[in-house]
Amino acid sequence: MFSLSFLNSGILIAATSAIIPIIIYFFAKKRPDKVIFSSLKFIIKSKNEKNSKINLKNILLLIIRILILLLVSLAIARPTLKSLGMVTSNSHAPTTISIIADNSYSMNYYSNELSRLDQMKQIAKEINNKITNKDYVRIYTKDSYITSQKFFKGAIADTLINNIPLTYINQPIDSLIAQAVKDFEESPTANNELYILSDFNEQISYADSTNTPIYAVNVDDNESWDNLSATIISTHIANNSNKRYLNVDYLINNHSTKDVKDRMIRLF
Repeated sequence: MFSLSFLNSGILIAATSAIIPIIIYFFAKKRPDKVIFSSLKFIIKSKNEKNSKINLKNILLLIIRILILLLVSLAIARPTLKSLGMVTSNSHAPTTISIIADNSYSMNYYSNELSRLDQMKQIAKEINNKITNKDYVRIYTKDSYITSQKFFKGAIADTLINNIPLTYINQPIDSLIAQAVKDFEESPTANNELYILSDFNEQISYADSTNTPIYAVNVDDNESWDNLSATIISTHIANNSNKRYLNVDYLINNHSTKDVKDRMIRLF
């Protein structure tokens, strides 16, 4: 699926200036007084034909002026045609890519025989494979597993992506977005793009005022899934026949609207 976006979308308001030639055309159009001479029909006919040619010429000039204003506005807004992944080929302008890789515990949910974390890694590697030696990349995770103090030039090693672990650190994605956008101030290229790879189990409310192209990619499009959480209430050690056992009391919370049965709980 393709989408058209603009690197400077705020400039698009200038496209409204295309109506200026239309306003000028109608208000500046002169309407001469009618003078009818019955004996000069040939002259009147000749004049009407000449006026028709002049009107056609004026309309063509009007269209050209409108197109010029529209094209200038679009050129300044810098339109880009994109699909999933940074580009559809390896031939593109140098771009700085930032990827927010959600590695929270909800990403351990399995769908289509893969965990969401594994699906996220596949998408991250697809984007990484499109990066050329002229591009720069930076990956943000909730536990700062890959995050460095600078952008990497060229694609990073797939092993770094493969080894992204799950984390208990609950750093909001909003804060990662804000940090990534701020880091673009030190971007070595004119083009910047931010990708958010997540299951969006948490609410995102970040509002960008920099016109940075931000792409939210849901790693799991399965709308029907069990939204459960476990809360440990207490733990204690019990003795039985000279053996010691760890007992864990926990509470299962069902956040969905359907009944869920027979689910395995794992203790990390």
